[in-house]
Amino acid sequence: MASDVNAFLGAPSGLDDAIRWCKEHGVTKAHMEAFGGGVYADKSILTAAISRFRTEGFIVQGGIKTLNFGRQGFTNQPFIQSPCYTVKDTQDELQHMFEYAASFFDQVIIDDLYFTDCECAECITARGDQAWSTYYCELMDKLSRERVIKAARKVNRNVKIIIKFPQWYDQYHNRGYDVPREAQIFDGIWIGTEARRFDYDHGDGFEIGYNAYFNMRWLGSFRKAGGGWFDSYRSDPHSFLEQARHTVLGGGKEMILWTYSEMIKQNTNSGTPVVNMAALANELPPLIALADIVQDMPIRGVHTLKPGNSDAFEEEYVFSFLGNLGIPFVPANQIDENAFATE
Repeated sequence: MASDVNAFLGAPSGLDDAIRWCKEHGVTKAHMEAFGGGVYADKSILTAAISRFRTEGFIVQGGIKTLNFGRQGFTNQPFIQSPCYTVKDTQDELQHMFEYAASFFDQVIIDDLYFTDCECAECITARGDQAWSTYYCELMDKLSRERVIKAARKVNRNVKIIIKFPQWYDQYHNRGYDVPREAQIFDGIWIGTEARRFDYDHGDGFEIGYNAYFNMRWLGSFRKAGGGWFDSYRSDPHSFLEQARHTVLGGGKEMILWTYSEMIKQNTNSGTPVVNMAALANELPPLIALADIVQDMPIRGVHTLKPGNSDAFEEEYVFSFLGNLGIPFVPANQIDENAFATE
């Protein structure tokens, strides 16, 4: 997080601690947020941290969390309060944060809160007769091209912008994630694989472990994912390692652990980060071996069609439940006429 950069990496002792922790836990790449949750990383701190980490042999890339900036959105169905992207002030700030990030990094990943469900007066007027999902997707597509990628490349022509999709595979289009087009607009995609524990209620229902795998494989039918991203929130060592395994089995080449300030805590949000990380460190050799086994290996199972931007109606996340029961799905966004062919 940008707040972590400011809080932990501004002093030599903090840098020493962070580098030591990364080396002890098998980390090879550090993502540093230039902006996140309303906070910009201090320029001098960020510059020094990038230099020190690279000197220590780490790959260093950037990140942005598009939350708590511009004008806050309004919705009758509260979820996570997104900005109102219809208004110019928010669009200007969005552009500024990506220009800022591009001045430091050649690759920037967007955290999975790049969405909107605002229903303010300006959004209602701009929407006209369109469905909300259509308006949201077209708005975010336009901003992604003009205010994110085009703006960032004016600052750094080599910068690559990666979009990370969250776990909401049946709700993407209703919150402005236009997966079919955004998978091509951006320079790559990552997947949130935060399945967490089943025995907690996050407001929308229970998380299903298979959700992470299905989501990753389905999104991979649009474009190969670079990796998966998960955290210690509401997880114990068992569910934490399950997230890592789903990431590998989903075809991810890398894992991002979110986030340093949380991972060094004993307990947080019903999770056990320190214990989880110790378990992951022990599990890394078999995970690497598993990744070698499944790399580029075709998966077998039930050819399962889910078109992009399709509504789930009364069967929301049904694939996650059925997959957890043992049905091996091969997710697709188009019908494969050879799906039933045998070798």
